[in-house]
Amino acid sequence: MSGELPPANWYPDPSDPGRERYWDGAQWTNETRDINDPPPPPPPQPSGPPPPGQTFAPPPSGAPAPAPAYLGGPQPQGPPAPQSGMSTTAKVLIALGVLAVVFLGGCVALVALVGTAVEEAANDPDFAAEFEEALEEATESNLDGGAEAVDDGSDGQAAGGQSTGSGPGTRQDPLPYDQTVALTWDTFGDADGSVWETTVGQPTDIGADIMAANEFNAEPPEGVVFAGFPVTMTLLEAGKEPLSVGSNFTWEILGGATAAAYDFFTIETESFGCGVVPDEFDDFDEVFVGGTLSGTVCVPIPAEDLANPDTRIALHFAATDSRIVYGP
Repeated sequence: MSGELPPANWYPDPSDPGRERYWDGAQWTNETRDINDPPPPPPPQPSGPPPPGQTFAPPPSGAPAPAPAYLGGPQPQGPPAPQSGMSTTAKVLIALGVLAVVFLGGCVALVALVGTAVEEAANDPDFAAEFEEALEEATESNLDGGAEAVDDGSDGQAAGGQSTGSGPGTRQDPLPYDQTVALTWDTFGDADGSVWETTVGQPTDIGADIMAANEFNAEPPEGVVFAGFPVTMTLLEAGKEPLSVGSNFTWEILGGATAAAYDFFTIETESFGCGVVPDEFDDFDEVFVGGTLSGTVCVPIPAEDLANPDTRIALHFAATDSRIVYGP
């Protein structure tokens, strides 16, 4: 049999011991079968002389036929074994998804990942489950982790952006309620550097108004009140128009009694936050320079914080993890 290639036949698959792969006399093919399957008709064999100086060693009698091998030359290589585990792209997407949930609340950043995630899931059957599991864990950690401890602002610097007017805007020295102050945003994207003339009112219990506004609104949990406050914001300067509040910052109430920060979803309620709020401030309404946004912001907080003189309202900027604070 000197100078002959292995004859065309079914041989044990080098990448899967439980299956056989067809050798067409010159190379491995993509056709495989289970070892116990009846033999199908062999594929057409290629014609042409074998490479010179190579000899095929037949399998020993009584033993399963091994993969074709050469004497004096390299063994012919079948297709590489299937790759297992997640691809690098999948791992990167999961990491970005987790960051989006933790730092941006998942509002905007996840949208940019959807197209790529769908494509990756089509190519990697493990990706969709891994991606969903990672996002669920991050969401639970971000939304159910309880109230955030509040920095005491002892450095005396304005937080979250620059403020002009009375007070630097820290927890210890807040901007006053009901006073109009021009705020320059230190954030990301088109809104960075924009200037908003802002007025924030003192929080009050608006639970009765919310219950009267919609029959599907639910009462707050025991020991919790729906704290609402009026907001008016006029866009004075912007590098690009129109702009909205969007995901640039989150409204918070900093509890004076509990020394914790509360946003819309820190306290779990039946109405998903406060529910339907009369004349609610819309974070995604857009305005051009000279345009004004106004309405009521509502945050569920512990009842003991509402009347506490140290309770504050804050604009929490996600990009810099800092705050501009209002108080009495």
